[in-house]
Amino acid sequence: MKLFDALPFSVTYKAQEYPIKPYFDCVLRVFDIFQQKDLPIENRVELALYVIAPKAKVRTDEKPDFLNAVFDLLMGKVENAETQRSMDMTQDADLIFASFYQAYGLNLFEMQGKLHWLCFRMLLQNLPSDTPLMRVIEVRTKPLPKPTKYNQKEIATLMRLKAKYRLELTQEEREKQFQQGLAKIAMTLEAMADRKN
Repeated sequence: MKLFDALPFSVTYKAQEYPIKPYFDCVLRVFDIFQQKDLPIENRVELALYVIAPKAKVRTDEKPDFLNAVFDLLMGKVENAETQRSMDMTQDADLIFASFYQAYGLNLFEMQGKLHWLCFRMLLQNLPSDTPLMRVIEVRTKPLPKPTKYNQKEIATLMRLKAKYRLELTQEEREKQFQQGLAKIAMTLEAMADRKN
């Protein structure tokens, strides 16, 4: 993104331009829709388009591709890094609200339908370290120091704070952690068997 570019309020799909609602609240609502695993994917796509591109008239079989085009425009290239989450838009909503209010004087409820997703994302990524969200992220990502006879109190405090601010895992994340745990056990057993041979 360049600061002299205009913020996008439409997407070009198959040589036709369609208006979109690229506001942060609409994008977050779409994220929430896709978390509803009890809904069939077709329904989630339909609901998402109703929220973010209600005037787009595209064929039913093209709706998933059209929605991908919208999110490619709004998200850019997303790296698929295997890092642990340090923030969740839903679980940390109160921290995000408080941090935006503290840092920028923005009431996010009053900014619904006004604040573009790209602006929201830039402001979120550049929150000062003294805001509530950034302080909690620091706790979540800070590694525990190696225990010594002098830092037992520090470790206990950090562990208590990590427990207080830990994120609830999704079912997918729990299953992934379980699979990773099984893989580690299998590797350990293989290494033990190799040592005996």
